[in-house]
Amino acid sequence: MSTRRTKKRRFLKFLLFLVIAFGILLTSIFCYEQKLVNYGRNTFLESEPPLFSDWDSTDPFDMAAYPVIKTDDGSIKILQLTDLHYRNLGSFGAKFGVNYILDSYLKMQIKALVKSIEPDLIIITGDLITFPAADIAYTRLASFFGSLSIPWTVAFGNHDGEYNSDKIVLSKILEDGAFSYFKTGPNNIEGVGNQVIGVVDNDNKLSQAVIILDTNDEVKKIMPDRIGASYEVGIYPSQIEWYEWVTDGLNALNGAILPAQIFCHINPDEFPIPPTEFKDLLMTQQNTGFIFFGHTHSGGEFYSGSDTIVHVNGVKTGINYLDNGNTTGGTKIILMPDGSAEIELLSVSIFGIESLKHKTFNES
Repeated sequence: MSTRRTKKRRFLKFLLFLVIAFGILLTSIFCYEQKLVNYGRNTFLESEPPLFSDWDSTDPFDMAAYPVIKTDDGSIKILQLTDLHYRNLGSFGAKFGVNYILDSYLKMQIKALVKSIEPDLIIITGDLITFPAADIAYTRLASFFGSLSIPWTVAFGNHDGEYNSDKIVLSKILEDGAFSYFKTGPNNIEGVGNQVIGVVDNDNKLSQAVIILDTNDEVKKIMPDRIGASYEVGIYPSQIEWYEWVTDGLNALNGAILPAQIFCHINPDEFPIPPTEFKDLLMTQQNTGFIFFGHTHSGGEFYSGSDTIVHVNGVKTGINYLDNGNTTGGTKIILMPDGSAEIELLSVSIFGIESLKHKTFNES
């Protein structure tokens, strides 16, 4: 009888130890998380002009000023991730460590996609974070993506610049990241991170390009003096002029129309800032056959828009926001030098990677 009592006491002591240890862990996480939140809410990191170089439409376009990726045949395999919402403060139990579990799962998802796809380039199309200490969250993400040893870049989303750091500060973090191809972009056009990445084949012949456009935000409504922010989402006239300059330059280098696909956060079909002018230019230039975006937290879709361009809504990657379905994953994109593409919407779960939809688009 005494032996049973002894075992019972030992079990109760062990159970009490576990409860106390778990309580200490939760308290530590809460205190640490609250410390970061307080830091983010009380620290405002602002850039001081001059920030980066100006752009002049009379300057000749020089591909040597932009990063390039070399592939055997000039095609490029891209993994599109979108809407990570890393360290989302709004999810249930965020201060008690739930986000640490969810964000760890997010990273496992991304690693599984990278291992399966073996992309030449990773593009994250916006809303990387939802956390007051944006500089800390961005530093951790830059470190994570650098650890994958694959070129990567970012198109800013409408939430990224609304916390303790303006987008110029975040740009510096991105530019300094290992394997980062991110460029802050011209000083004198709207948005931050408007950039070009070229693709060359084994003979170093330029075969195509990827254009990243910042679809801006509404941060100036709450922070009127914030650098790099705007009052409305959309692609602005200065960006349209810059896009035309880039595509004209690419065509001149190529001696013919060079495919140049666009990656951004918000679908141009949704813009309040004039979409007609941009659509007209896309139709005239004929460089862009695909626009890849996110923002809607969907399980992915593609359709031909009124501008005859294929619009690809990438599969949401982050698990912190499940407001538009439970599907999370990424989008596998193979872009060919002739303007054709192969696109596959992928779902990632604990059971593995599932193909949701796969389609080949021939040269138009």
